[in-house]
Amino acid sequence: MAALQAALNDWYAMRLAEIDKILNDQNKPPQKTQERLEKEKAEMLKGLGNPKDGGADAKDKQKKNSDKDFEELKKKKEKGKKPKDILKEKIAKALKDLQDCEANCPPPGSETTPPAPPPPPPPPPEETTPTPAPQKPPALPDPITLPTPPPCFDTEAQREAFLSKWDPIAAKERNLARMATKEVLATDKQDPWFIYWQKKEAIHQTSADALQKIIDDAADPKKTPVPCPKKTTTGGGGAKTPTPKPGKPKKPRTTTGHNISFDDGGAGLSEDFCALISENKIRIDDTFGTGETIGHVADLVIENLTDQPIEVTIPPMVLESRSRKNQHYGSRGGDTVEVPPHSKKKVPLDGICLARNKPPVGKDVGGDLAINDCDPDAHISHDDAHRMMRIAESKYDAADKLEEDGKLKEMPYRDAKKRKDIVVQWSTWADPRISEITGAPPATKDDLKKTVYKQAEEHGPVTPDKKKKLDDGIDTLWDKIELTTEKAKDLEKPPTEEEATPGMPPGTGENISNETPTPGSETQKKHKKEKEKKKKKLKWPKPIQDWVDKKKAADDAYRERERKRYLYTFERKKFFDKSKRHGELEEKIAKIQGTLTSPLNKNNAAENDKLIQERDDLKKELAKLEGELEKDFQQTDEGKKALAAQGDAEKAADDARKAEQEAGKYIDQETKDDVQKKEDLFKAVPAVW
Repeated sequence: MAALQAALNDWYAMRLAEIDKILNDQNKPPQKTQERLEKEKAEMLKGLGNPKDGGADAKDKQKKNSDKDFEELKKKKEKGKKPKDILKEKIAKALKDLQDCEANCPPPGSETTPPAPPPPPPPPPEETTPTPAPQKPPALPDPITLPTPPPCFDTEAQREAFLSKWDPIAAKERNLARMATKEVLATDKQDPWFIYWQKKEAIHQTSADALQKIIDDAADPKKTPVPCPKKTTTGGGGAKTPTPKPGKPKKPRTTTGHNISFDDGGAGLSEDFCALISENKIRIDDTFGTGETIGHVADLVIENLTDQPIEVTIPPMVLESRSRKNQHYGSRGGDTVEVPPHSKKKVPLDGICLARNKPPVGKDVGGDLAINDCDPDAHISHDDAHRMMRIAESKYDAADKLEEDGKLKEMPYRDAKKRKDIVVQWSTWADPRISEITGAPPATKDDLKKTVYKQAEEHGPVTPDKKKKLDDGIDTLWDKIELTTEKAKDLEKPPTEEEATPGMPPGTGENISNETPTPGSETQKKHKKEKEKKKKKLKWPKPIQDWVDKKKAADDAYRERERKRYLYTFERKKFFDKSKRHGELEEKIAKIQGTLTSPLNKNNAAENDKLIQERDDLKKELAKLEGELEKDFQQTDEGKKALAAQGDAEKAADDARKAEQEAGKYIDQETKDDVQKKEDLFKAVPAVW
């Protein structure tokens, strides 16, 4: 009995020391966790008999006993056990000895038997990161019972009833999976709760994914038709199934647009559009693919939720693939449509593909394309989305200008729109800034060649003569693509502050439309609430937090360096354009290159060699001229300012990276990787933290 009581006292004292350490730490846990720990502390003190010294003597005795136990195990060459595990074994042994003693005690009355103490409390989880969980993990939840995938529906009303029943269940499972993800990230890997939360997350996510597949198939009229085919018996006794009459197509449903908060980085037209969604005036019923990579890439279905007609101006937007398995698109927007009260309107979207290494979203396939600015769960940051749209817009403008000036007529296509589409698409794919965001490698001339060959092979074998013509056409195409890229640099607007510097408040960037109304006070409150939410960050022990802060500062400094480099190049190009000779050289080089690559080139080999030599001489003269012009540019006020800003940004980036390396020199790489993973997930799903 005495041994069991002593072991229990040590347990209470050990747990009391742990709680005091957490409550006295500089990074205090949340208020609710503090209240729970204070309550548990009172229970530990009660177990010790509410000593006047607050358990100080018991904690000191426990530490001495723990050191003694460690020395005994060391003599027995049993190393590696934690003090808490040793104490658990002592409690279990003392309890078993007491139970054995009671079983072998004399009958009642022969001698006094001391009353058995209450059983020891179950060991609570170690307090690494506070969680609202009970001390002992409960049983894992069972996966939900999935409905049988319906082969068809008799009516559209039946389809709607099925979707209305299972949509909320799928949403609930996804939410439970996100909450479990939060607990996984907030729990130490050594804690038994870590395994529990991992398994719980997997159960809910698997249920959600399986159920969503059934819902998507049921919503697709091609996979689940209406009405169900009925068999009729003919006079000859054979079975015949009549062709079902197609009902009104029911498109796959999506949650995009329901009660969305937004932060568009200052694009006024986009802000107005997203405000209509966030204020529940319109809803994006879905965005359907067309199977196309450029041109008519998607259909936007807008539903008016009000009693009045609404005019909706479609802003430039990035449509990103939620699954990240399909292409992202950039759409110029610009159309204004009127949607009657409580009605839907399908709006075709013109655009281009931004991720060339992914397939296009299939025709009439919904549920995968999300409007980046209006979707709080967007994978691509709003700043990166705006940057891609700014780049793509410059490609469109360049193609329009070149076509207007007759610079694209040498391409082997009669249709002017086709010519512009090709140079815009491939110039966008070839831009390394787009590739950096999407992860797709920049397009090359060899990629264009493979695409052209593949398309030609679909119409028959490629003979040597046909191959030569194709190669000549490819040379012309690539020349015009490069010409578009160069022209786009002249027409591209410089990046805005918020695109280059994370954390900048929205509303300070360039406006896409000057006629965009300012959102109301309610919308501004939502903006403020959203920004306050973004200020939250994870808390780490001081050495790790110092490294995290230094790394973020270094990343920001590198982004600022790239922005200053671009601004320097942009200002330098403007200065070059003031030189008449510079423009003449560029034009002559482009003209010769166009002649050399044109399928209509009838020059003999000697004449082409002469043109090549002339082109190369002009390029050398241009390079020499640009070297001289750059020196002159650096003597101007604009040049001095741009060069100094670039130099300052270079030094700041180097200093910030050195500070990061110094802060992290005692932190092992595995810990850094784990911390970075949690920081990235916190950015992706801040709502569940």
